[in-house]
Amino acid sequence: MKAIQNCLQKIVIYKIYSLEKQKMEYNDNEVYNHIGVGFLIVFSYIVVILLFLSVRLFNELRNNSTLVVCVTILCFSAKYFFVKRLKQKKYVQAIHEEYLQMDLNKRKENYKIGLYYVIFVILFPLFSILAMELIEFITDN
Repeated sequence: MKAIQNCLQKIVIYKIYSLEKQKMEYNDNEVYNHIGVGFLIVFSYIVVILLFLSVRLFNELRNNSTLVVCVTILCFSAKYFFVKRLKQKKYVQAIHEEYLQMDLNKRKENYKIGLYYVIFVILFPLFSILAMELIEFITDN
């Protein structure tokens, strides 16, 4: 849990620093949207992998369109509740206060680490697809 919080903190610092670099005004909602999209990408692909494995194991789920609708609703609901919980805790505001206390070198260091996490989130679908292809290749042979 501590590792997830650390990763999330670095992503928030990345977004705050990015806004600063682009000479844009700091906006909590912009940061929450960024977090929400990243969460939606990762969570959706984890669910898709689990769904893929379920379909491979239980052939009767193969052409079930209701399952797709339910998974979509699940993913967007999870994103909504995750971001809502962060907003209730005023998570981004707390990280922003810490960010303001950091010196420039510390901000840049956290920005770079956050950038690596964001790149991983962006590439996560690719890794997921590769894993599913590998599973399919192994089970077909």
